[in-house]
Amino acid sequence: VVLPDTPANGAMNVARKVVEAVRALDLSHEKSEAGDRVSVSVGVATVVPRPTLGPEHLIELADRGLFRAKKDGGDRIAEPDSGSGQPLGEPRP
Repeated sequence: VVLPDTPANGAMNVARKVVEAVRALDLSHEKSEAGDRVSVSVGVATVVPRPTLGPEHLIELADRGLFRAKKDGGDRIAEPDSGSGQPLGEPRP
């Protein structure tokens, strides 16, 4: 999801709502080795646009956040290089 003109805290709020909405569906995931319910992990990244930064840069940052969220257990949001992901979509303090 691309959110133009949205600060980091706004992006984290949207990500939290997505994680919580998927969790609220309480969908069974019987064949998953990761868990018995469907969950979602979200990588959040924000950049200030510059002519030298292409869209690939933002995608790379978001992908690093996603990798971190999954590595930290999934069912959470994370920013790249932000420490551990936050469980259940809770924003960082």
